[in-house]
Amino acid sequence: MKKIGLSIGIIFVTVIAVFLLTRQINDTVGEIRFVVKDQSDNIIIDDRLAFSEDDDLVTILEDNYTVYCASETYQPTLNCDTTFVNGRVILGIEDIVTDWNNTYIGIYINGTYSSVGVDSIALRDGDTIIFEVMTLGDE
Repeated sequence: MKKIGLSIGIIFVTVIAVFLLTRQINDTVGEIRFVVKDQSDNIIIDDRLAFSEDDDLVTILEDNYTVYCASETYQPTLNCDTTFVNGRVILGIEDIVTDWNNTYIGIYINGTYSSVGVDSIALRDGDTIIFEVMTLGDE
């Protein structure tokens, strides 16, 4: 009787584990390469990040790093709830924080400067997204 109960318990745990692993694997739609460069063009972060269908770039970044967004007065804050006309503004990732007056984060997608903000960037499997600290007035 104990063997039957133990066998049922093992089968139950196995079925739950397979279900959870399959669900986690199926949620992943793709992977991006995410790079952060400082003002001297040094690579500070170079990671591959998986994403699911419901993810957006800010959510993925917040799940993996300390992200500083602009407050209503463009001051760095850990709260990314402030939305401007074109969406949220990221001022920093981890130890790289810009001041918005003299420096900002330029976004490149597959080597091309992005004409849209972080909230409008579609995640596509295999894309490389680079955040680079830029000086205002530099090209």
